Amino acid sequence: MKYREPEHATTRSQDLEPMYHDVGMFYFYKNNKINSNNIAYFEMDEKECQDIDTLEDWKMAELKYKVKYGI
Repeated sequence: MKYREPEHATTRSQDLEPMYHDVGMFYFYKNNKINSNNIAYFEMDEKECQDIDTLEDWKMAELKYKVKYGI
């Protein structure tokens, strides 16, 4: 593994500018509706999404759901 920005190897991550990445969400459209002029992005609040790779991730997703909907 190597740093994307090695000059920040000793910088606290909370002091850096935010980085964004694909969260793996998929949207489906009719093929003739997508072109480079109408593609956009939006920022997701970490409370509204959860990457699920492990059982602990799943439990966190359940907890977020329960908090959001008051269950």
